[in-house]
Amino acid sequence: MGIGVLAVKFLKFPSWVTPALAFNNTTSLPLLLIQSLQSTGILDKLIVDDDDVSSAIARAESYFLVCAIVSNCLTFAVGPRLVDAENAPDEPEDDKQDDEDADREQNQDGNGDVEQGHGGQDELTSLLPHRIRTGKDAAHKTAFHVGKKHWDKLSPRTQDTLSFLSDFLNAPLIGALIGAVIGLTPPLHRVFFNESLDGGIFNAWITESLKKIGQLFVTLQVVVVGVSLSSSLRKMKRGEQKSLPWAPTAFILLIRLIIWPVLSIAIIWGLSTKTKILSTDPILWFTMMIMPAGPPAMKLVAMADVSGVDDEEKMTISKILTLSYAISPLMALTVVGALYASQAAM
Repeated sequence: MGIGVLAVKFLKFPSWVTPALAFNNTTSLPLLLIQSLQSTGILDKLIVDDDDVSSAIARAESYFLVCAIVSNCLTFAVGPRLVDAENAPDEPEDDKQDDEDADREQNQDGNGDVEQGHGGQDELTSLLPHRIRTGKDAAHKTAFHVGKKHWDKLSPRTQDTLSFLSDFLNAPLIGALIGAVIGLTPPLHRVFFNESLDGGIFNAWITESLKKIGQLFVTLQVVVVGVSLSSSLRKMKRGEQKSLPWAPTAFILLIRLIIWPVLSIAIIWGLSTKTKILSTDPILWFTMMIMPAGPPAMKLVAMADVSGVDDEEKMTISKILTLSYAISPLMALTVVGALYASQAAM
């Protein structure tokens, strides 16, 4: 992440270079890779005497899933801030001015419709001259003003800290906490994960449905990237869009597919041989060596949407993702290096 921030600042790269360097595919690609390695029998070389292949593969998948949870939490907490190029120090003053304008408009019209916005009308604009106020609206307005009153009493540094911490209360973290509670509570684990005949009353219609929805997320991201890429190629043929920026692209691919694998293999090998920080599990060493490697995460497009990046930038991101996944077979070098390094550390 630090390398990306420095590259954006000094090399004048686009802001999305930072999350492209910081976040990679930590879910689908590593899990598919582990399954492929299991079928080839390569991981048998990392099995110790009192271990077996099935338990080793299960541990490797667990390690990758823990990494995916942490990565997803950081992705949706820090990622939008990194992609948003409009985050500048003068933003609080602009927000304060917007709040003053909003308060002035509300004072001018006590029953003003907050849904109408500052400007023109749309399909959601009420046909009545003023919005019909309800008890719910009054409660929301009171809660807003009370919260804003206490919020304004805090120092700017405290506000920034609380705002930053609140970003971590995102869907991946909440889902991980709920999953931990369900998984570590035996009665809940039984009703959610056991077979229907063994007391799993929620397995067939809740657990399986949520599992299918989760599996669709990556697929839908691929569809979004494909649509953006197709639109970008059509615009390039018409001369409406420039070609792929090769300097940021080469920088991202160099870091993601070469620099990170070399550093991760060297660091984990050193920790496993020179210190007692890591446990004596070759599968853990192997998975940690390949965790930082690989192409950027598909979620980069979702972060761009959340941050309000323009269509041209999103098309550029889609092209870079397509190119990075096209050359992702280079990860085979990382796998071989991690395998030999793990064997040497045993």
